[in-house]
Amino acid sequence: MDLLNYIQTLTILQLSEKEISLTVDVTPSDLTLAADKHQIEQILLNLISNAADAISSNSDRQVQIKAFIDSRQRPVIQVSDKGCGIPENQLNDIFTPFFTTKDSGTGIGLSLSRQLARMNHASLNVQSEMGVGSTFSVLFDRDRLLVL
Repeated sequence: MDLLNYIQTLTILQLSEKEISLTVDVTPSDLTLAADKHQIEQILLNLISNAADAISSNSDRQVQIKAFIDSRQRPVIQVSDKGCGIPENQLNDIFTPFFTTKDSGTGIGLSLSRQLARMNHASLNVQSEMGVGSTFSVLFDRDRLLVL
């Protein structure tokens, strides 16, 4: 996906300053989605920024993006980190507008990202475990997959 290569180029400086690497894995390599490029870009930039913040004190300093087709033939883009994780009692709140756990956060990033996902016939979900890390998944409707 050209979009993910572009995202990698956009974030490489920010991440390298924090000594964080970004890996991108797309399967199949010609995966193509019917979605608004700029809105998906905004979602991914927000998720990568949050992931970088979550691993700031972690020894495994890597953010991973995966794009693939799930078992139900739906396109998925995941952003994962091995950061501090999100406390279970906050998982339901993180998508609420103005909810933040950051000292300098506004609490609109994840709320906006979820809304942008919905506008692109997708959902934004999270799986997280304290001390292990988090994975945010943008799960698109099956009809968003373009076969070339």
